[in-house]
Amino acid sequence: MIRQIAILTGGLPFLHSMLNASVSINALSSPLILTNTLDSIIDVIIPEGKTPGGVSLGVPEYVKIMLQDCVTKDQQSAVETALKYLENQSIAASGVSFIACNAEQRTILLKNAFIQGGNVEKDGLKLIKSLTIKGYQTSSHFMKQIIPYEMAPNRYNGCATVN
Repeated sequence: MIRQIAILTGGLPFLHSMLNASVSINALSSPLILTNTLDSIIDVIIPEGKTPGGVSLGVPEYVKIMLQDCVTKDQQSAVETALKYLENQSIAASGVSFIACNAEQRTILLKNAFIQGGNVEKDGLKLIKSLTIKGYQTSSHFMKQIIPYEMAPNRYNGCATVN
């Protein structure tokens, strides 16, 4: 009986978050175009190269989870506004959606959005950029291959020479 109470008590926060996630309708996850636009922005910020890019390391999933669970409604609407702004600018400039543009066109559109966009669009794009960088820096590949992670308080070298 004590074990069942402990399991129930430990599972309540998970159950609560699952109920809230199913009840709330998130504007970012519903339209497929905005989700693909977010993936394309992340690919522009951290492209594939000699090292894996943001998309192949799963950064879009991280960004989507953070946008759903860890930011305010105002920030969510700013991101949605920024994504719609990029789509509209892409259609106006090249006649195709942001997803259909090549890498150079996406880069130019993203730079122009940071320069010419309104404050809401810039705030949304800055949030996407910061979450993308944080998601990349906390990925397993980054922690193991690029900057080897060592548990605190770092390595102890007791035989270091003192000059």
